[in-house]
Amino acid sequence: MFCLLDYDAPNTNTPLLVIITGMSKPLRTRFTEGDYRKVRDLGDEYKRRKAVD
Repeated sequence: MFCLLDYDAPNTNTPLLVIITGMSKPLRTRFTEGDYRKVRDLGDEYKRRKAVD
């Protein structure tokens, strides 16, 4: 599970926990750089969409 904290979330005094995506992998293996890039892209998309609202 990949999440981020939105400290600027409206109507709340505490940060909002935003779930970006979930992935699975075999035990004792690593995600690829491409996997992490996709997660970062999704986080960036969340921030862009939030800026428009």
